[in-house]
Amino acid sequence: MSFMKCPRCGLSVGLRVQYLTLQRCPRCAAKAGVSVAMTITEQDSTPAGPVPARTGHRKLHEQSTEPQI
Repeated sequence: MSFMKCPRCGLSVGLRVQYLTLQRCPRCAAKAGVSVAMTITEQDSTPAGPVPARTGHRKLHEQSTEPQI
């Protein structure tokens, strides 16, 4: 399987079909407003293993440090 990789932010996208390639990095375009060309590689260079989910919730002990009265 081929992969598309962004040299700026490191986004890696697996290509199931060659004709569905990305020309520009969607992450860089959305977050920084920068147009960066994606490159094609034959193997994924991201580390193996599960990636922790980002839920957007803070941990309970980080929510409030003020004492409740």
